[in-house]
Amino acid sequence: MNDSLQIDRSLYLSIRDFVNKRMGLYFTDSREKDLLRGLTNAAETFGYKDLKTCIEQLLSINWSASQIQTLASYLTVGETFFFRHKDQIDYVFDEYLKSKYISKKIRIWSAACCSGEEPYTLAMYFKEKIPDIKNWNITILGTDINPVFLKKAKSGIYTEHSFRSTPDVIRKKYFSVVGRNRFKIDDSLMDMVKFKYLNLAAQTYPSAINEINNIDVIFCRNVFIYFNQEAVNKVITSFNNCLTDDGILFVSPAETFMVRSNLMNKSPFTNPMFFTKPTSPIQSESKKDITKILNELNITIKPKKLYKSTSEQTVNPFEYKTVKKNVPDFSKEKEYLNKIFEQCDYKKLIEEIKTLNLSLLTKLDKKFVLTLKGKSYANLGKLADSLKTCEALIELDKLDIDSYFLHASILIEMGEINTAIVELNKILYLDSSHIMSHFMLGNILRTENRNDEANKHMQKALILLEKEPPDKVLEKSEGLTVNRIIDIITTLLKAQGIKK
Repeated sequence: MNDSLQIDRSLYLSIRDFVNKRMGLYFTDSREKDLLRGLTNAAETFGYKDLKTCIEQLLSINWSASQIQTLASYLTVGETFFFRHKDQIDYVFDEYLKSKYISKKIRIWSAACCSGEEPYTLAMYFKEKIPDIKNWNITILGTDINPVFLKKAKSGIYTEHSFRSTPDVIRKKYFSVVGRNRFKIDDSLMDMVKFKYLNLAAQTYPSAINEINNIDVIFCRNVFIYFNQEAVNKVITSFNNCLTDDGILFVSPAETFMVRSNLMNKSPFTNPMFFTKPTSPIQSESKKDITKILNELNITIKPKKLYKSTSEQTVNPFEYKTVKKNVPDFSKEKEYLNKIFEQCDYKKLIEEIKTLNLSLLTKLDKKFVLTLKGKSYANLGKLADSLKTCEALIELDKLDIDSYFLHASILIEMGEINTAIVELNKILYLDSSHIMSHFMLGNILRTENRNDEANKHMQKALILLEKEPPDKVLEKSEGLTVNRIIDIITTLLKAQGIKK
């Protein structure tokens, strides 16, 4: 480390902990140089003669909001682009918005919006997807701790770097050239978005004053990877208080395990994954009838339908066929059970499974049934029953990697992190090339501050991923492509100062 960046160890730990407490930013030991470099640059702005004096003063005074904003501009690095994590936004407009077609009112918050690409993407979606947008009351909020990012967002001017995933037709429609490699977003979109300064770690929300209240959808993506678990828990608690009863939260795929099950409910095994309040009615029986209500009111929804409604009728093979002593073909029953699972009617699925005599099924069919049963219990929040089912799966085949992976996933949901680490290592003992186990282990170990081990698993996952087709959807990844996971891992390693 450069002499100019060397300070007493106890002083460094004090400022690191202070930055974590006041700003939510957690700098691991491997990122010590990043923190000190940022503080050194900030020292000049604050008018201090050297790094040591700057830190001592920052620790001794009551920071003002402007000082926190200034420091944030030196300690945070933004990385975003238009149409990032498009599958999550698609879900909001193709599915979640159905429940808002009666009131025609929705509030969306892009927390840590960086330079504004995410909230402006949402504005473009509203323009393209909602035919009667003039009749809607739409609020899109973008907040960030970095004033430099917010200034860029409010300017609405972007470079080629922000358009890597933007369809050409959208770019031509909503952007105009204002200089060399400078493109300005249409004023009609800028008018739809409000940008505000907000420190997520400050716990100043929900608040009607800053309009961070009664939120339907929160996007907080690629933020928690820079927080420690304690800070994440505090932010999640505040998010819960901000959300409406049927509100939902999206984080990046790399951060889902950091949202603990005692704080928020994970959506069913769907793609994309989202989180709801513990008391949320979004997965209740009444919610399933929204399509029927809309049809009765003669309301047509423009976005394509991605998931089937549970109101659609399915023939129940168990109603006309009992299980015989020898079952040569279980295909119809499997199809029926799978349809119930896809319709998220987990209580019904478990009841149907109870009618089966599993001892008469083949090993493969029994595995299929137990897997659906384990996932269904998990989706109902009955984690103990899900764990017991997973153990039965493992007992059925002690070499089956899928069973161990489901078991590990449930353990993570229950907060049994150490046991989950053991299970994931069992998978890698059976198959050292199991990419998702390396990826999950890397994420979990990082939150346990076991950074050297975490980075080894991340780097191993990268090596394996580079052998796969870029557009391949990786098994057990909840719909993520190989390219997307490579991007996530590269970002995480970069935060540790490690080049790909």
